[in-house]
Amino acid sequence: GVTNWPDVDADYRLWGDCGVFAIIQGDGFTDIHMAMDKRGRMLCRDAVSSLLSMLEGQGVREVRAMIEGSYRQVCNLAIKMGFHHCGMIVGRRLDGTITEVIEMRKSL
Repeated sequence: GVTNWPDVDADYRLWGDCGVFAIIQGDGFTDIHMAMDKRGRMLCRDAVSSLLSMLEGQGVREVRAMIEGSYRQVCNLAIKMGFHHCGMIVGRRLDGTITEVIEMRKSL
C-alpha cells in the first residue's frame, strides 16, 4: 500500500510496528489514509480507534476515508467504526492505472 501513495504534504503517523496513517487537512474535513502490514490486520480496529480519538482531541469534526475498490472489505471496518458511504469516484494510481474509490465519512 504505502509504496503506491503519492508524495503529498501530510502528517504521517506510525501505529505500532505494523501500520501507517497519512492525515491530510481538507476543506472542512480531514482525510485519513491507512496501510497495515498483513501481520497487523487483526489490529485495524484498534489502530483506527486510536487515530480517531487523537483527531477528536485535536478538534477535528469530520473525517473522510477514501478506500480503493479492490479493498472493499475495509468498508466493513469503516462501517463498524461509524463511517457512512458517500459515493464512488474514479481515481488514478501513480502507475497511471484507473481504479474505483469508495468515499466514506464520519463526524466526530
